[in-house]
Amino acid sequence: MNDKKRVLVIDDNRVLVLAAERVLQKQDYDVYTAFSGKEGLRKVKEVKPDVIIMDIVMPGLDGYEVGRRLKNNADTAEIPIIFLSTQGDTGGKKDAATAGLREINLAFECGANDFLHKPVSSDDLVRSVKNILWFSEISSVG
Repeated sequence: MNDKKRVLVIDDNRVLVLAAERVLQKQDYDVYTAFSGKEGLRKVKEVKPDVIIMDIVMPGLDGYEVGRRLKNNADTAEIPIIFLSTQGDTGGKKDAATAGLREINLAFECGANDFLHKPVSSDDLVRSVKNILWFSEISSVG
């Protein structure tokens, strides 16, 4: 039986998806990919991932809407979500900081367990996935 953790990466940026896939496969995760929110929702049903990494800004269904739908469905509500976006990057500007905080807060309201700014380093991505999976495991024991 395969005990590898399943990670679903949902982003319309194919380069980012393929890079994340390579990085996570090197960490011995089974990685599945989707290039839109709609495709991501289909893959969630097929794959039943242990964690989802998802962009916010995508054509059609954005990450916020996908997150809401996942969290409002009893079958998927417990799947942790890591949002990736440039939206929360403030660039050190005060107005941008306010907008960035709104984006981050909205991500958490839509089901985020973590929020990472693009571009994200391989180390930060792996650390976030490991932390979320670890927390999910200890939470399910108690």
